Amino acid sequence: MSAVHIRFLLSLLPFADFYYVLYQYKQVNPVNPKPFMQELTGKPVYVRLKWGLEYKGFLVSTDGYMNLQLANTEEFQDGKSNGALGEVFIR
Repeated sequence: MSAVHIRFLLSLLPFADFYYVLYQYKQVNPVNPKPFMQELTGKPVYVRLKWGLEYKGFLVSTDGYMNLQLANTEEFQDGKSNGALGEVFIR
């Protein structure tokens, strides 16, 4: 949330419905991951693993276990490229 958004929300303090507005602003719409991932098939994606490695490539396929297959993949660590890997399967 930017400083402009915070200032805008603070300007609403005198109004009774401030908390309702704040609730609406912060409301999150959950996304079903399976259809979301299927929509990304064939598109460029950026995958960050929990131990810090990052992969940039085209999503070829995904399965029910959230395994990913990427093509034309490049590996990054600490924002620096480690080189091209080609086809990658991430479990």
